[in-house]
Amino acid sequence: GWMAGRGLRRIVKNQDDLMARLEKAQLFTCQDVLTRSEFELIHILDVAQCVVSSLISDVSHAIAPTHQTILDLKQHVQCLPTSMRSLDVVLRGGLACRCIIEVVGPAGVGKTQFSHQMAVLACLPPDEGGLGGECIYIDTEGSFAPKRK
Repeated sequence: GWMAGRGLRRIVKNQDDLMARLEKAQLFTCQDVLTRSEFELIHILDVAQCVVSSLISDVSHAIAPTHQTILDLKQHVQCLPTSMRSLDVVLRGGLACRCIIEVVGPAGVGKTQFSHQMAVLACLPPDEGGLGGECIYIDTEGSFAPKRK
């Protein structure tokens, strides 16, 4: 991933000797360090095992995603209010953001209009009642028409 290509200079702070050894060995990224064994790094860098263990730990922590439980994620879900009070109550605040939402129902009940309205609300600035975000609209039928009837 892109984090593996992250430079070591931001991680190996205040350790000029170690940084010089890493650069001399042409180890510039997190990936360069993490794709070598501890033994290899001890040999290449000519440092003690505890220094290499600490380096591997620091690099791993720097590129690993923050630990989150499903409960953490559920508690911090931002909702997009639909502007329909009764629907927002049922949805506990509106449509959950960062989710795929499938809108289904018989023809002519307003699924497309509702979806367009939600896409606009997601993108409107907060001071205009939106979230100031972005939206991906997927039309599986190929019937999207910018001008509605």
